[in-house]
Amino acid sequence: MLPLIKRNTTLQGDIFYSHFDVQNHHKVIDSILSAALNQKIECKQIPLNDKGRPDFSSYGMDANWTHSKNTCVLVYSFNARVGVDLEFYKKRKHIRLARRFFNREETSLIESLPESQSLELFYKLWCRKEAYYKCFGGSFFEGSLKVSMLNEDSGAYSFWEPDLGVLEERLDYSCCIISAFQ
Repeated sequence: MLPLIKRNTTLQGDIFYSHFDVQNHHKVIDSILSAALNQKIECKQIPLNDKGRPDFSSYGMDANWTHSKNTCVLVYSFNARVGVDLEFYKKRKHIRLARRFFNREETSLIESLPESQSLELFYKLWCRKEAYYKCFGGSFFEGSLKVSMLNEDSGAYSFWEPDLGVLEERLDYSCCIISAFQ
């Protein structure tokens, strides 16, 4: 039985997403996308485009997935480009990482917050940046990290943080899905 598929409509199109156990995630992804396309598909045979991301254009769709710990999130669309990231919070030197990789506005805000809010904002922004990179491709360290993800209205793309419910024994997490015009 396939996991529940949810739908979200953005300015860029209809986005479908699901989360499930990471065990056998490639088989689950193949099954979900095969059902959506009404034909057999194997993701490991999907070619990569010039920016290094899977190219589903011959199927008339775009798809992306991520996994962290024991959870995998799949997102796909027939009329938008998509990217997704999931991260479970780790107690690490997030302020030092923000100073190194984020822009000044983001870093200043992270530094100004109490520890728990600072950690939450760091992971929210990191997931947005990772999903942006996975949506558009290119260089993560030279491109995606420098883009401010504080503003939620870009016009060219939309992002949102879906509530995936309780995951991984109630560990805190951030998840972001980005959709963009194809």
